[in-house]
Amino acid sequence: MSKAYSLFFFLLIGLTTSKYVVANDTKPKTSFYYRQIDSKNGLSNSSINTIFQDQDQLLWVGTWDGLNRYDGAHFSVYNHNIDQVENSIGGNVILSIKGDQNQNIWISTIGGISRYNKPSGKFSRYFYKKTAPQKIRENEYDLIVNDKGEVFCFAVNGVLSKFDFDHDQFVSFQKFGTKETIVKMNFVGDKLCYLNKKGILTVTKVSQNKLQTVKSISDPSGISNFFSVDNQIIYTTNTEHQFIVDGNLAVKPLDLPLRKIKAIAAYKAHYLIAWENQGMSVFDKAFKKTDFLRNEVTALENLKITGFNVGNDQVLWIGTDGNGLIQIYPKENFFGLLTKINGTKINKPIRAFAEDSGNLWVGTKGNGVFIFNNFWSEGNKKPQKIDVSSGLENNSVFAIRKGADQLIYIGTDGRGLSVHDLKLKRTINWKDIKNTEKLPEFKSVYSIIQDKNGSVWMGTSGYGLIHANIVRNADQSLAVINFKQFASSAENNGPINDIIYALAEGKDNRLWIACRYGGLSVLNKKTGQFKTYKAFGYEGSLSHSDVLSLFYDSKNRLWIGTSYGLNYLSNEESLKEKPKFIKITTDKGLPNNTIHAIQEDGLGNIWVSTNKGLAKINPANNSIANYQESDGLQSNEFSDGATFMAANNNLFFGGIYGFNYFYPKDIIENTKQPNLLISDLQLGGKAFQNNQYLIVKAKQQTIQSYELERKSNFFQFSFNALNYFNASKNEFAYKLKGLDQAWRYTGSDGKIAYYNIPPGKYELLVRWSNGEGVWTKDIVALKLDVKQYFWLTYPAYAFYLLLLIAGGYAFHLYRKNKLEMKFKLEREYLFRQKDEEVHRQRINFFTNIAHEIQTPLTLILGSVEHFMQKKSLLDKSVDKNYFLSVVHQHTARLTYLVQQLLEFRKAEAGYLKRSDDYFDISKLLNSLTQLFIPAAEKK
Repeated sequence: MSKAYSLFFFLLIGLTTSKYVVANDTKPKTSFYYRQIDSKNGLSNSSINTIFQDQDQLLWVGTWDGLNRYDGAHFSVYNHNIDQVENSIGGNVILSIKGDQNQNIWISTIGGISRYNKPSGKFSRYFYKKTAPQKIRENEYDLIVNDKGEVFCFAVNGVLSKFDFDHDQFVSFQKFGTKETIVKMNFVGDKLCYLNKKGILTVTKVSQNKLQTVKSISDPSGISNFFSVDNQIIYTTNTEHQFIVDGNLAVKPLDLPLRKIKAIAAYKAHYLIAWENQGMSVFDKAFKKTDFLRNEVTALENLKITGFNVGNDQVLWIGTDGNGLIQIYPKENFFGLLTKINGTKINKPIRAFAEDSGNLWVGTKGNGVFIFNNFWSEGNKKPQKIDVSSGLENNSVFAIRKGADQLIYIGTDGRGLSVHDLKLKRTINWKDIKNTEKLPEFKSVYSIIQDKNGSVWMGTSGYGLIHANIVRNADQSLAVINFKQFASSAENNGPINDIIYALAEGKDNRLWIACRYGGLSVLNKKTGQFKTYKAFGYEGSLSHSDVLSLFYDSKNRLWIGTSYGLNYLSNEESLKEKPKFIKITTDKGLPNNTIHAIQEDGLGNIWVSTNKGLAKINPANNSIANYQESDGLQSNEFSDGATFMAANNNLFFGGIYGFNYFYPKDIIENTKQPNLLISDLQLGGKAFQNNQYLIVKAKQQTIQSYELERKSNFFQFSFNALNYFNASKNEFAYKLKGLDQAWRYTGSDGKIAYYNIPPGKYELLVRWSNGEGVWTKDIVALKLDVKQYFWLTYPAYAFYLLLLIAGGYAFHLYRKNKLEMKFKLEREYLFRQKDEEVHRQRINFFTNIAHEIQTPLTLILGSVEHFMQKKSLLDKSVDKNYFLSVVHQHTARLTYLVQQLLEFRKAEAGYLKRSDDYFDISKLLNSLTQLFIPAAEKK
């Protein structure tokens, strides 16, 4: 493993550090990456028997210890589980892997055949129970699948079976005789070929229910093995000679080494042959030796190769016996790379570039300036060096600018500005330039530009903006004739900050100034007035006030790099009081928001360097292509302001471990979209069985639907693109339609989780890029139905409504009955009161009548007694008449009272009628008085 990795590093550096001359638009020579993958990367076993890539772009690897599924970033391992006999692979020793057109992966193991259904994640087993343990052999079953997706299995007992998908079983197709022992069987195109133990190769055609022999091929020494490649048959004899059978079944000998062949594959118009013992060879289409993959063949010469697989993305997979999986893929993008100078690795950041007549000037932060004479010529030449030992003010160089009059201006961390005089071939420091002794001190020049009139503008770190005219005197000495320093000011007479990282000048005599932590300042050279734009000042303002880089492009647009994204401003917009900045950040596809340097290529594309590689922006549609260290960059981290366009339109970008140079037209964009793998899916905390997964393609396919209970209203999953050589470049965005209002963006290995999802129906929308600016459309990955608690569903609400209505009705009845009962009780109470009143009136009436009766009786009694006591007086006629009159009167009175009692009865019966009459009240009172006279006299 370590040897292979060392070779990979050697190949990568060797291929990319060589100088590449680009005078015309020519395509660079293709090179290859070499990568070794073994158990350290998650592979279950480093001894590989078979490799297969399915129609979904997933790679399946069969080892001596399990089935492996590889997605370019992770391995998922399928092992035999004795506790899940019906839902795990039949054995751990994987001999061959095939795929059909029904989303099945067929696995031949020791002892039988297993079928893995990808949509359901379930395994099915065949033949295992029919084989006695003592008879198990390594090649018990031979599994073959044709282009139509028909699955056949040949067993050592001589029976060729065909799988019946309708009944989920293998049915006998043809029985071979006991004398014809088959040792190998395989499809070559639409022909089924098999080799028997006698060394005869038979080519057949599969009919409805049997095999029809097309041709039998034999050799005097006997055929020992055969292989299928490019719809041709290559077979070897027992004497280790090789022959090829073309499409017309014509046999031709091959001039190959007399060695046993283990595997053959066709790759990029070449044939790869793995030899039985170890190593491999590469031949062209005429089977002539070639230097194609020479370095890779050298790396594999001591490895035992067990098989090849050529992926649909031109990745070559090589299985080995004990050394894991080898991945070889073409390096399509060409970035020139320089990481060593004089054989020593560059350990100081590259900060500046300049060019003079084909000579490249490179400024470093700590090692001075390197000058590569005739940089574009073939061969590596020892660079010249300018540093403190040769007169440079300071070894930390931040800016280099070739000026007029054979002068190159060098900004360092030292005092003032250093100037290299090409005419005199010497470096002149600021203190050695005339008229500088009385000027204000400044240092740390980070940016330099020169006006048309020859004056120089300098941005410094801590000393503001400097403007100076440096001229050559008659004696060839240099002198400063004009000097002005613009310090930071809250007014309009200086930049917003004294720390200036970049300067840019447009066509309208305005100077733009990048102020760190302050914003973007602009100087109107005609008026001398400054204006500053900051972030968050208004809608459409700058993305961040920490400005790192500036660039004016050919369309008169100003590009502004900040520590939080890229901005650009049209010339028309820049004239407004509140211009609208167009922002481009990681949300739009940038690899990183820290923009170190900006440059334009000859095609109008904008290139930016970041902390995570380079990005190319197409201003026409804002598409973004990203490039990283795996594409050949010096590293993913680049330096502030370190960019340059050479005279031949090559671009330079400096970083922390060297610099890259390239011709933009040679950078080939990948327009192919990888599939998206959704794995580790957990719904409501329950994980899928057997590492079940979902494949989402760039074109909308059938959508899987899932349900979640209300109490388990959460899910999580991981997704990554099936990219086997630059997976880290892919970007993803997702949105749960029905919940999220905006798209969410994630890195190359997205782990997504949603919790406490409200009840409802949702769609998970995804889109992803291929890492080079091409994004898919919005794709529905899955549908989700979060169920509500039953007591909160519409049927429950209907039940509650019915219950409420029933309750209301019951309450109504209750209230009604209560009111009726209250009314009855009140009525009964009134009746009772009325009855009592009647009864009371009756009592009062009878009491009154009794009193009335008692009074006449008393008077009658008194009169009689008085009459008896006064018998002697009765002789008088007057007294006699008086007492008789009293008796008569009271007798009449009693008669009247009795009559009243009778009338009361009539009143109860309702027959009493009112009768009114007149009487003499004086007579009444007189008569009443006369009644009591006897009684009074008695007393």
